[in-house]
Amino acid sequence: VDNLGPPGKGLAKQAPEALVTTLQTYENETQPKIEQAQAELQLAMAALKSLKQQYKANPSAGLKSAVAVAQKQVETSQTNLRQVEGDCGVGLIRLSGAAGRDLLFRSEAKPFDTADAGHAAVAPQNATLWGIEYSYHSDRPRDCYLTDLPQDGIVTWSMICGPSAHVGLPLDGTQPTPEQLKVAEDAFNDFKFSNVYEYLVLFQGNNGITKTLTSGAFAVKDKRHGDLATLSPDLKIDMREPGTYIFKGSAVGSAGPEGYTSARVTRVHVG
Repeated sequence: VDNLGPPGKGLAKQAPEALVTTLQTYENETQPKIEQAQAELQLAMAALKSLKQQYKANPSAGLKSAVAVAQKQVETSQTNLRQVEGDCGVGLIRLSGAAGRDLLFRSEAKPFDTADAGHAAVAPQNATLWGIEYSYHSDRPRDCYLTDLPQDGIVTWSMICGPSAHVGLPLDGTQPTPEQLKVAEDAFNDFKFSNVYEYLVLFQGNNGITKTLTSGAFAVKDKRHGDLATLSPDLKIDMREPGTYIFKGSAVGSAGPEGYTSARVTRVHVG
């Protein structure tokens, strides 16, 4: 939400060291995938260049066809590289206090033409959250860290959920048909009036044991205009114990938090 700069560069000096380490580790994991896609593109371009030179020196129907195939392979490799870079990309988040929560709410309240699959994001009202959000295809929860915690260690959280704009749309990246878009928009317009959202907060201690801290549900509030985003009741969580606090949220009847892990599950690492 508050862009801290390109991954690995320009991070604010006050960012938690653990966040920087997590980001660097993720870059180290994903860089080989990007490099492989780059190498494949370079090979495809080299093959195309060689065939073009051969065709120029000795035009023939066979070489002309081979050039066309090689050109298609370059285009495929270019698309693949963009996809890999997108899948390996991250968004960086900084939210501080009630103003940060309000900023997150505004950024999550998206109309149909810019909305995503249903989402659930969290913001602390009395601390500063630093986070990494991964791409849709990463299937990886957000990794977050806190600074400026209250002295008593009890953090008041808000969860913000929104309706899905992906119902019936292709999952393979192909362009949806007008009919599919109509189905998705009709569903979105229904969800923004009718959705009920569930939340679950878990704690995983350093001993590996996981326990439930709180759970519940909240409904769309604006029954006249519908909600592009809906704010949960305040969630007061005692975060004095070191470990990982896991926030999950999704609409009732959806594929659940694990249906879109990178946008519906947040891990907050403490200690």
